[in-house]
Amino acid sequence: MPLIEKTVFICYRRTNAPWALAIYQDLTHHGYDVFFDFNGIASGDFESVIIGNIRARAHFIVLLTPSALERCGEPEDWLPSKMELIAQRDGPLGDRLSGAIEDLFARLALPVLVIGMDTPQLRTAHLEGAAKALLAPGTDTVLGPAEDGGYWLIGTRRPVVSMFSGVEMSTARTGRQQLSQLRALGLHCARLGRLRDVDLLSDALAVAQDVPGSRFAAAIDELVTSPPRSRCLESVVGE
Repeated sequence: MPLIEKTVFICYRRTNAPWALAIYQDLTHHGYDVFFDFNGIASGDFESVIIGNIRARAHFIVLLTPSALERCGEPEDWLPSKMELIAQRDGPLGDRLSGAIEDLFARLALPVLVIGMDTPQLRTAHLEGAAKALLAPGTDTVLGPAEDGGYWLIGTRRPVVSMFSGVEMSTARTGRQQLSQLRALGLHCARLGRLRDVDLLSDALAVAQDVPGSRFAAAIDELVTSPPRSRCLESVVGE
């Protein structure tokens, strides 16, 4: 099936069907072609139908409500069935990043964005900006530098051999070396805005101020209002 921009796949738990239905109705009202298995799959293999429709749609919406997360602690149930968990490869960080890109591309040959887990201030706009930059004509890769010298995101249109070769990970030189390596491979790299990642308690405090009202900010507030726990956290993240 051809990929059309105004197409959407909605992923949801059955307990959240009323919310998903409301989203479906609003999107279809605005001219989107939405796959929403509210009435079940009429015929054919369920998994094949689901995967085929995911591949054919430009947008994938995951509906997460508090009730949708209630069973995430149960084995085999912390990801919806429509989402695949890919095991991380062994080896140094550069090898694992390269492996993640290769494994994703092998499943679906589309541009890949890889992000870290220590930028809780990340918003949809950041990812949309990264995707837009990566898909711009003449661009091969995209890099989001971090304030500590590393980077919070890297993206590529396709797997590139030696993409991470010679890049010292987790140092103040990582971002600069990565950019140099991409250029050495003849790749045009678009640079994104700089973000602060969370390594120390001081980083957590600063980032929490950037996202007031978030779960991250609330967690940090709880930590800093308990002095013994605050001192413990500073000791752990500072190692």
